Amino acid sequence: EYGPECTNTSLGADYYGNTSVTITGKICQHWAYDRPHQNSYKDAEKFPDKTLRDAANHCRNPDSSRKAPWCYTIDEVVEWEYCNIPPCGGPGELQSIVLFADKLDL
Repeated sequence: EYGPECTNTSLGADYYGNTSVTITGKICQHWAYDRPHQNSYKDAEKFPDKTLRDAANHCRNPDSSRKAPWCYTIDEVVEWEYCNIPPCGGPGELQSIVLFADKLDL
């Protein structure tokens, strides 16, 4: 079972919803796969789902090393991108995109 489509933490490490596309619309690569990009996040304990099967190709921030939930993409040219996961109880989706972009210094 997946969680809400929002995050309660600034880095999004708690996010376990089912969003599986990036902020530019690219489809996420499954966390258990190494194609098209080599995946260095194979420790399931770092995922809120606790298994790579459950994490599937959903946006995550497995070790909080990035600024927000992200994923490897299935685009051979673009290795990874952030996902638009709004804060829980925060502003509407359009406002969260603006806030998110500002957070990432875009």
